[in-house]
Amino acid sequence: MTVSGCATVNVPNVAQEGYSVADDERRMFKRADEFAEEFDASGHIHQDQELEQYLNDLSQSLLSEQQKVSEIKIGVKVVNDPSLNAASLPNGRIYIHSGMLAAMDNEAQLAALLGHEMTHVFNRHALKQFRSLINKTAFMSATSMVAAVAVGNGGAALVQLGVASSIYGYSQEVEYEADEAGFQMTLANGYDPRESVKVFEHLKLNIEEEEIKQPFFFSTHPNVVSRVKKYTKLVEVLPAEKQSGTLNTEEFQAKVKAVVVNNIRLCLQTGMFKTAERNIEKFVQTYPQEATGFYYKGELYRQRQDHGKKEKKRDKAPDYGEALKAYEQAVNLDDGFALAYRGKGQILQKKGMLDEARASFRKYLEVNPQADDKEYIEQFLKS
Repeated sequence: MTVSGCATVNVPNVAQEGYSVADDERRMFKRADEFAEEFDASGHIHQDQELEQYLNDLSQSLLSEQQKVSEIKIGVKVVNDPSLNAASLPNGRIYIHSGMLAAMDNEAQLAALLGHEMTHVFNRHALKQFRSLINKTAFMSATSMVAAVAVGNGGAALVQLGVASSIYGYSQEVEYEADEAGFQMTLANGYDPRESVKVFEHLKLNIEEEEIKQPFFFSTHPNVVSRVKKYTKLVEVLPAEKQSGTLNTEEFQAKVKAVVVNNIRLCLQTGMFKTAERNIEKFVQTYPQEATGFYYKGELYRQRQDHGKKEKKRDKAPDYGEALKAYEQAVNLDDGFALAYRGKGQILQKKGMLDEARASFRKYLEVNPQADDKEYIEQFLKS
């Protein structure tokens, strides 16, 4: 509802009859383009052309023919950040955090996420909410607004954007609209609708495990529990024959494999040990014959023992022993996996088993003679 002299928020969606790009929307596009160019060059983007192609191809497959030929072009990028976040800009750029991809199980869940974000874009939610803010807030200018955008491992960049809503999240009404439209988009493309709710179940679990007080993903209005209930009801009203569909698990897992490994490393760096453990267990179950998963399992036990982060009461005594077992599993699967020998040596050194530690470090340098920490390891061997 608008008042005389105010900018209208009742605009048609992209590709609907009467649609045209408005002047203030054009300015938003320009600012979004500038932000995307700067952010993409910031070093926070996960560089994986095959994964990006997969994400963009999947996005295109979900669109209607009218949306595909519209002026707005969807482009998806992955951000190296272990938190479960995602955001879209009005120009069609979508950012998905590596943590979000690592938490998902299949393509059906990814399609639900993309469908939601693309609904924000094609239903012009940023423009509508921006105009609503303009109409309600006298001090807010239609051509200038400062938005704080979460980037990288908890960092922040201040950028001039007329798209604050697309960064911070939308109203409850708008989020529900994106939920329903995105749900229908995945349903129309044959994906299992029951997987849509699991996106929010992953987020709910992450909030509880990492004790996150204010989640960012999809905004906090409505809250995650409400979103789980919303999607559950959307599934329940479907006819029985429509309550199943495509998962495409194997292709999804293959495409996100590298980003999952990188996300485990990021989780360990930032002290997100419960999330790291969940990611590692999933990786080991999916790839039981690969040394990588067991190496990071060892790293989890080693690093959380030494990390300064305060955790709830947990018996840490077995950690070093579990770390050694994990490293042994890694080298048994791949005797050329150098980092596992280094990890094993570090544990043995801490346990005071110096002869065994030296033997492991020697093996590490034998397998990786150009190691970055070669000088440090050699000093220990000579001591």
